[in-house]
Amino acid sequence: GIHDWNDLIKDGVQVITPNPKTSGGARWNYLAAWAYANANDGGDEAKTKEFIAKLYSQVPVLDTGARGSTVTFAQKGLGDVLLAWENEAYLALDEFGADNFDIVYP
Repeated sequence: GIHDWNDLIKDGVQVITPNPKTSGGARWNYLAAWAYANANDGGDEAKTKEFIAKLYSQVPVLDTGARGSTVTFAQKGLGDVLLAWENEAYLALDEFGADNFDIVYP
């Protein structure tokens, strides 16, 4: 299962997140991943960059915004994990069924 950031870089896990070049929320996703990796790797910038590269290699599509990523994940069924605003996660539960998804707070 998915419990923490390290689970997102396991082989075979597909992550859905918007493009940080076009989405403010995606910039927060990127920065949160960077902060986690930086703290987890003792501030080693090379290891942090490696973590970020691995994370984004797991992303099959970078939608332009949070709503597009939610649709890609919840409606189209692509990916194992959606990195999203909390309200987008609850929207997916409301629209597509609470029994279809779990919300994980790393």
